[in-house]
Amino acid sequence: MTATPSRIERAARGGIVVVAVLAAMALGWIAIDSWWSHPVDAGPRGGAIRDDAPDHEPGPDEWQLVHETFDDLDAWEPLELPKVDTESRYAIEREDGEAYLRAESRASASGLVWKRRFNTHVYPNLRWRWRVNNVYEKGDASKKSGDDFPLRIYVMFEYDPSKLSLVERIRYQSAKLATGEFPPHAVVHYMWANRPHDDAVIPNAYTSRCRMIPLQAGAERVGTWIEQDVDILADYRRAFGGEPPKMATIAIMNDSDDTGEASVSFLDDLEIYRPRPAGDRERR
Repeated sequence: MTATPSRIERAARGGIVVVAVLAAMALGWIAIDSWWSHPVDAGPRGGAIRDDAPDHEPGPDEWQLVHETFDDLDAWEPLELPKVDTESRYAIEREDGEAYLRAESRASASGLVWKRRFNTHVYPNLRWRWRVNNVYEKGDASKKSGDDFPLRIYVMFEYDPSKLSLVERIRYQSAKLATGEFPPHAVVHYMWANRPHDDAVIPNAYTSRCRMIPLQAGAERVGTWIEQDVDILADYRRAFGGEPPKMATIAIMNDSDDTGEASVSFLDDLEIYRPRPAGDRERR
């Protein structure tokens, strides 16, 4: 005959469950505190990922989602970092009738976040051109003390609970309770590195949810406009393994708060697009 648990035993078991959940949430708080200890690499706070981007299958002629020529900053909002006293500066500059973004940091850090989000499975390609006037002598992507770059572009993938374990979901719920929103699911971070690196993908010094991909490195091409073209989905798979969440947004940053140095950089012709079929491609 099986004994029926007493009220005290049931209460004790319930208490164990509650303690287990609270312990998991405590782990979540610790993880989230680490996650946000350097928001430059964790992704933006303050509602940067919006629900205003249409999620539809594009028509046959919809190859380009956006082409940002930086005539103004209407499509962007500031990314302010609560643990950094001095903000970087972003402004539109014009030369010979052409506009571009100028980013300057002096022992500072802040960024710009695109106000929209986009479907990376429909528009998986990103291209832009950039130029930096200098790199940082003390910059080192492998260390927190050297985690500064004259220019970087983030692709921040939206939180997707279907791709996380129960404990990870609890951690994200804890973060939402603390900040009012979910942190990004993961971040692929394209950077102009301060020095060459042996690895094509570099773990971030602050969080395991961010992977860094150096597209340029060192001072060899400083002062020159360089065009970049990346496959977001392929880079996510290479960096994290598995399939990425569908929705994402973009951020831009020039930061020097860790090294205490200074730099000026420029960005233009930022495009989110999908490739045309081989027989239907147009010259840019």
